[in-house]
Amino acid sequence: RQKHHPSTESFNAILAACARDENISAALKWFQRLLDTGLKPDKVTYRTMVSVCARAGNLPLAEEWLGRMLDATDDRLDVVSCSSLIGGYASRGDAQNAQRWLERLLLIGLRPGPYAFNPVICAWSYVEASKAEAWLWKAMETGVRPSDVALQRTLAAYVKQQDLEGCDRMKELLKKLHQWPAAWALALLAKPHAAAGDFEMVEELLE
Repeated sequence: RQKHHPSTESFNAILAACARDENISAALKWFQRLLDTGLKPDKVTYRTMVSVCARAGNLPLAEEWLGRMLDATDDRLDVVSCSSLIGGYASRGDAQNAQRWLERLLLIGLRPGPYAFNPVICAWSYVEASKAEAWLWKAMETGVRPSDVALQRTLAAYVKQQDLEGCDRMKELLKKLHQWPAAWALALLAKPHAAAGDFEMVEELLE
């Protein structure tokens, strides 16, 4: 029987499975085994270690692995690794740190995609609707179309705050995206008016 010689790529596949399972301890074990075989981790290896830690919620460790990647590969920040950090922070409601990594990508001239912008928008929608809206516009300026979820959560935040000016700006943004009048947007805007018995306003929205 032919003996199988492991490769960096085969270890990367195992680490990717650890990321899906959010299993940091297993990932650390397999990374050490990679080193023990005399193989050299590549950029994908380090990116995956960042992803494992970010998915598992250990963001300081994820940042540590990103630093190790930069030291080991003599490379600069990349969208994939930073998006893992952005998503990790955003999923835990840390809008400030999610924004910090998105700003770093923009600062060095990279073009983040939806996986970087949308988590930041959604995270801010729970904290400060105006900042979520600002990132919606920034995404569009850079050629990224915000997700429906990002749009819905930002509009819902303005509705919850009863911020009519914010709602009007979101209507204009939706028009630019050719999404007005979307059924979900009408439903969000009509809900407080219907609850208050202002059916004339509901009819006006539907016109």
